[in-house]
Amino acid sequence: MRITGTRTLVNFRADTDVLKAFDNACSLASRTRTQTLNDLMRGFTVKAASKMPKQIAEEKRSYKALRAAVERAYERHRADGSKSGQSPFRTRPRKGFAEFIADDPIVGKNR
Repeated sequence: MRITGTRTLVNFRADTDVLKAFDNACSLASRTRTQTLNDLMRGFTVKAASKMPKQIAEEKRSYKALRAAVERAYERHRADGSKSGQSPFRTRPRKGFAEFIADDPIVGKNR
């Protein structure tokens, strides 16, 4: 890709049969390949940009639902009399390194 002024030269590979059909369509429309590709890129960009607010809204809804589910799980865990600050998702106490290595089948003491 080479940048020249406000335009950029773009090289890419295309299937030969697709390129031949595209060139024939451009010729019938009395347009160059460059003119047609620029119009197609503009149209695609406008179409994609119009969908972005909807996608952003969907992602926000998903995030809020996930956050609410985690908060409910945490509150249920706290209501069950758990210790403050302990993760509701941890099922057993975390081991220290010495305990972890002691259980190792190769280097540990408890083999």
